[in-house]
Amino acid sequence: MAKLKEEFKRKWVAALRSGEYKQCTEYLELAGGYCCLGVALKVQYPKADPEADPAFVAPDEVPRNDDAREWWEFLPSSHANNPLVKLDYQDDEGRIRHRWAHLSELNDKEGYTFAQIADIIEAQL
Repeated sequence: MAKLKEEFKRKWVAALRSGEYKQCTEYLELAGGYCCLGVALKVQYPKADPEADPAFVAPDEVPRNDDAREWWEFLPSSHANNPLVKLDYQDDEGRIRHRWAHLSELNDKEGYTFAQIADIIEAQL
């Protein structure tokens, strides 16, 4: 089973809950805002700044696989750079159903807050 490294997970969840990062969508970082995966990269590379280091090239939409591999104690078979999580929902007949979603979908398309995403990371990854 895929599992984030405990220290990385703790720092990522704390950063998401800290209020230090403004949330944005569709990009890892845009105009001073971050998506949840952009916050993960800031935790991983706190000094990574294209202005301070012109050799640093930040990805736009999802972290590079090589960067994301460092997050995991047990690497998932796929989606290491944009983890899948299981979400429960109730269908029209009142039954509990499950579906899978990438963290970027929760951030960009479904309107989850950083605090909600942090709760999911803490519980599942």
